[in-house]
Order: sequence, then structure tokens, then C-alpha cells
Amino acid sequence: MTARLSDFGSAKFLSPDMFIPESLDDVGGTVGYMAPEYGMGYEISVGADAYSFGVLLLELLTGKRPTDDMFIDGLTLPIFSESMFPDRVAETLDPRMAHEEYQGSAEVWMQRYIVLLVALGLSCTVEAPKDRPGMKDVCAKLTAIRDAFLECRDDIDEYFSAVRGC
Repeated sequence: MTARLSDFGSAKFLSPDMFIPESLDDVGGTVGYMAPEYGMGYEISVGADAYSFGVLLLELLTGKRPTDDMFIDGLTLPIFSESMFPDRVAETLDPRMAHEEYQGSAEVWMQRYIVLLVALGLSCTVEAPKDRPGMKDVCAKLTAIRDAFLECRDDIDEYFSAVRGC
């Protein structure tokens, strides 16, 4: 239960003529969360916000900060996550994410929810900003995953209520 704070979302308040960064130091953002295009002189964009959100999502799932000591020599949290996707996603997960009620069906839980969340994080962190989803699409996907999770959880609660009632 560690809170995370990120700095994505400011792009919608800025127009290109309001702020043109002269150097990477002038870009508002946090190392590890900033989109790689900022280092190449690109302007602030909503694509960069999607990148920052994707890094945050991957951080929540893996429990690894993008500035972790393991990320050296070009290895980043998105590259690490992608290298394990989809077959070894379970190895990348934060161990604190385990849910007791899903231990009997961990593979189903992994495929129905976790792999979809990692895929969403990876889609937000692709190299080309034009290939990243918009935040409305990201929100729609998150909502669909949440709704499926809640529906399944309700089914599990009903099952255990019925079993206890027997």
C-alpha cells in the first residue's frame, strides 16, 4: 500500500507556443517517467503523457521503480517488462500482488487481468509517440479490465457464500 505520484497529464494544459523547452532540464518531468522523445527535442505532447502513465502502470505491477539499480546499459522498465511478456509476466510481478482468493486459479487470473494490464502499460510506452494509445482509449481498457475483475469477484463471493451455506 505505497502511494505513487506521477507528473503526467500536464500536456493538455500547454500549447506549443506557450512553452518550448530549450533543454532537457527545462522539461517538467521525472527521470524514468519522461518519454524518450523529450531527449530528442520533441515538444510536450499527450503521447508523452501516455508514456508516463505506462511507466507508472508497469511500476505498480512489477514493484520496480524506473530508476531501479537494475536498469543500466539501456535496460529500462518497459524494455524489461516487454522482454518477459507474455510468457514470463508472472516472474516480473510484485510478489505483494498475490491474492489469496485467486491462488487456486492463478493462471486464469494472470491471463484475464494481469497480462492485459501489462499489455496496456507496454502499449503506452512504445517508442513512437504516434503509436501510443490516447488516454481515452487507455481509460476505456482499464474500465473494461476492472469491470471483468469485479464481475468475477462477485461470482467468487457468490460461490463461497453458497458453499458456506451448505
